[in-house]
Amino acid sequence: MNRLISYDLRAEGRNYDCLHKQIALLGTHEWPLQSVWLVESPLPVVALRQKLQPFVDANDGLFVGELGAWDGTGLNLMAETARALQEALSRPM
Repeated sequence: MNRLISYDLRAEGRNYDCLHKQIALLGTHEWPLQSVWLVESPLPVVALRQKLQPFVDANDGLFVGELGAWDGTGLNLMAETARALQEALSRPM
C-alpha cells in the first residue's frame, strides 16, 4: 500500500538522521521533499506511526496517511527526485 509520511521537526540543531533511516527501512520509498516521503508498506498507518514515534521529539509533528494511488505532480524538484518520482508513479499498484 502507498503511504505518505510528513513531519515538522521543531527541535533546532537536532540530528534526525535516525528518523530518516527508519523511514527508509519501512519499504520502497521516494523522498521528494525535505519532510515528505512516499513509502510502499503493507503495515497499517497507525503501526507505521508507532514505529516512527520514538525517533521524533514530543513537540514534533508526524503524519502518516494512505494514498489511493501513486499519482502526483511537483514544482521545483531536483531532477534526480523528479525522475525517481516519475518511476514510482508509473509502477503498478
